[in-house]
Amino acid sequence: MLPQTIPTLEGRRVTLRPFRESDAPLVQSVADDPLIPLITTVPTSGSLEDALAYIDRQHERLTSGAGYSFAIANHETDEMIGQIGVAGRHQARPGQHRILGRTATPAPRLR
Repeated sequence: MLPQTIPTLEGRRVTLRPFRESDAPLVQSVADDPLIPLITTVPTSGSLEDALAYIDRQHERLTSGAGYSFAIANHETDEMIGQIGVAGRHQARPGQHRILGRTATPAPRLR
């Protein structure tokens, strides 16, 4: 069984943490990215309402048992730069136990 809260995991360069409403501007900024909305559930509208709904869905992943969804944040500034998730066993393909996925905003993708 998964924990009831998403932990915060700190590294030297990045922190994995729960999404916050303050991450909405970043979600909005990638709405017109040519890759991110194609491979994630990031809304293409760019609206604040849809960005906040996306953030709510990330929190629901844990409570529904679907897995973990972390915001990837710059360790020094706490600014969100991407997302990483681990899907639960029931969402994996046959023979797999977990699925790991990651997206990053265009600037960190180029580093």
